[in-house]
Amino acid sequence: MKLSTLLLSSAAVLVAGAAYAADLPAKKAAPAAVTGCAAFGAGFIAIPGGDNCIKLSGRVTADQTFADPKGDRTKSLDTFGAGWRLNTDIKSNTEAGVVRAYGRVSGSGGSGVNVNYAYSQIGGFTAGYTDSAFISLNNPWGWQISTDDGTVTNALQYTASLGGATSLTVAVEDGSTRTSADLGASQVPDIVGNIKTTVGANTFQVSAASHQNHGHESGDVQGYAFQVADTLVASKDTTIYLQAAYANAALSYLGYGSQVDAVAADVSSTAKGWSVFGAVNQVVGAGSVSVNGVYGVQSPISGGKDVKQSQVEVNYDYTGIKGVQIIPSLYYTSTDDGDSATNSTIGFLRIERDF
Repeated sequence: MKLSTLLLSSAAVLVAGAAYAADLPAKKAAPAAVTGCAAFGAGFIAIPGGDNCIKLSGRVTADQTFADPKGDRTKSLDTFGAGWRLNTDIKSNTEAGVVRAYGRVSGSGGSGVNVNYAYSQIGGFTAGYTDSAFISLNNPWGWQISTDDGTVTNALQYTASLGGATSLTVAVEDGSTRTSADLGASQVPDIVGNIKTTVGANTFQVSAASHQNHGHESGDVQGYAFQVADTLVASKDTTIYLQAAYANAALSYLGYGSQVDAVAADVSSTAKGWSVFGAVNQVVGAGSVSVNGVYGVQSPISGGKDVKQSQVEVNYDYTGIKGVQIIPSLYYTSTDDGDSATNSTIGFLRIERDF
């Protein structure tokens, strides 16, 4: 066979093959595999079609509370409850560094959905609905006792590293979150800040805040609050938490449920208060035992007496099943307003599934 004939025959075969291939249905490309985003930590995965990474987490809880109704026929000995929470955490690398958007929604049986957090972070800035900068290191073992004021508020915060394990946070926060309904709205935002550092086994935090009470008739009172806290990792199985707070005309910063800013009848008469917290967490078997306590005093200056509150909680947090917590707890609380004292003992059981 001549070379020219061979070349012509080969070309004909290639053309025919191409024509046949063109008649076949197009083969779809394999979908892009979901990849990890290791730089942002465990659990983050890439969102297809962009450069964002997302992490979903949350929990479902079932609670049962036992409390003596003390003769009140409208109350039951036991109360059942259930709730859920979903956290959405989105991060991406940009020209300005890591940008983050975080949100949390939650609900409970028979009620609607609540937005617990909604904020963005870029560099050291945090903007949106987030924890108050006054909140301390926090004791995560108290289920009935809060070791900080628990306030989530609209804020603009900035955190700067001071070198090593030390940081400084300053914030402008919505003062109306801490204003009583019978007082006028604050005319200036709360100014809040904290310094946090780790020295050896101790992590310390000092917080301060200013808060304006804007009255309907008597004018303004400038309130303030201070707080110190320490978390001591005494051993791999034992952690100790201590905290103390003082407030003047800003009692919501004390952290045990008070939202009263001043005496409503006379805004120039302010209320002062202080509180101390302590907790010990000890690993025992497939869980940990925690003992938590708080004592506080509020001192109205005008037309009132000191109000004393004490709370103690003991619980066991069983974590022997991955992603599950079973927490029986016993809680005691006492309030003395100078005229009468009330107390109660409450049993609590939580079964929680985390994911």
